[in-house]
Formats: sequence, structure tokens, C-alpha cells
Amino acid sequence: MMKTGSRERILQTIRQILDGEREAASEERPRPQPVQKEPSRPQEALLASLEREWTLAGGKFVTVQGLDAVGEYLGQVIKRHQVEQIVRWSTPLLDRLDAMLNSPGLSVSISPAGKGEVETVEKAGLGITEADYALADSGTLVLLSGRGRGRLVSLLPPVHVALLRPEKVLPGLDDLFRRLQEGEGGRRAPADWMSCITFITGPSRSADIELSLSVGVHGPGEVHLLLWREEKGEE
Repeated sequence: MMKTGSRERILQTIRQILDGEREAASEERPRPQPVQKEPSRPQEALLASLEREWTLAGGKFVTVQGLDAVGEYLGQVIKRHQVEQIVRWSTPLLDRLDAMLNSPGLSVSISPAGKGEVETVEKAGLGITEADYALADSGTLVLLSGRGRGRLVSLLPPVHVALLRPEKVLPGLDDLFRRLQEGEGGRRAPADWMSCITFITGPSRSADIELSLSVGVHGPGEVHLLLWREEKGEE
């Protein structure tokens, strides 16, 4: 039978050996470096990235200063494409454009709901929306549809113009999902916004069985992104 003193010495020796192995393993294994948080990108850098990626995808990017400049640009698009019918989203910003779009021979409709949506939208030569967000790393617009904000407005007319506020430009998709999950705009659960979100990167593209690429066959052939900067005094 092992004496108590001998047993304690053996256990102590084992503890010392194990402690030594742990220290050695700890020294050999590279110590984890603290995670460096990526510094936030300046807004102007995000805007430059968005313009570059959006243009590479075939979209038209224009910076406009004030609502008068928006109305002037829209007038040019309407004249060039001989647009007679416009369908637009109902947002506080776009509601302020109706007076500028009021001209003889031009009909402006607000995005309808229900069965009348397709019939109204497919007759329009121009669809106007306000983008909820844009992703700088991919040049992608993010539109959240809802009442008065039908998704077909951005998908059916041959020309689509989207207005975007500079502060709505995000670095990428992770930032978008984080923003939506935090509940901005009253959408707190993924089920609330995943079913109504539309991503747009340039004009519509489709290819036949021979992989011959065509633009604008099943959607807008032109997509204009107007980065709208508010002038002082505009409410």
C-alpha cells in the first residue's frame, strides 16, 4: 500500500509536468491578435465607389443639387424618350415633383395597389422611385416596396429613374441587413422586409440559349440614379 506522502509527491510531479506542457504549448501556439475593427469609410469615398460600380454595370449616375435640378433632368429624359405616361412611387420627396412634371400630354400616376398595378405600370414609359439604400461595394440600389411603392414601377417601364439621398449609401450588404434588423423604417423582423426588397444593379439583362446578352428585354433598358443633394431652404 502506497504511503500518503509518496502519493502526494507523485501527484505533485504529475501536476508540474502537465503545467510545463501547457506553458510550452502556449508559447508554441501563436497568440491570437485582437480584432482590428475596420475604420468607417468616409461618405465621399462611398459615393465614389457607388458611382464607379453603378456605371460599370451600365447605369447612368448623375448628381443633382436641389429639386429644380431633378425636375430639369427628368424633363430631359421625358423629352428624349417621348414619354407620355409616368408612374411613380408615393414618397414625400417624389410628391413634391408633381408640379414640375405637370405638362400637356403627360400623365402622371401614383403606384397603384392590387389588380390595377400591372395594367397601369406596363403602359408607362417612365418609372420613378426613391431608393431606400445603395450599396457602394457593388453599385446596387435597394428598394423596399409597400403601399404606394409597388415593385413593378422599377421593373416594367423601359426607363427607370431612382432618386437617392447621399446619407443612404452603405458600404455593403452586411451593413444593409444590420440596418434593417435594427428596425429602421418600422421593419423589425426579417419576415417584414425580406419579401418586399428589390436589388437593382444597372439595367435589365437577359441571355438566350446561345448566351447572347440583351439589355432591356424584360425590364428597363435605362436606369438613372440621381444622387439628390438638398439645397438650403428646401423643406
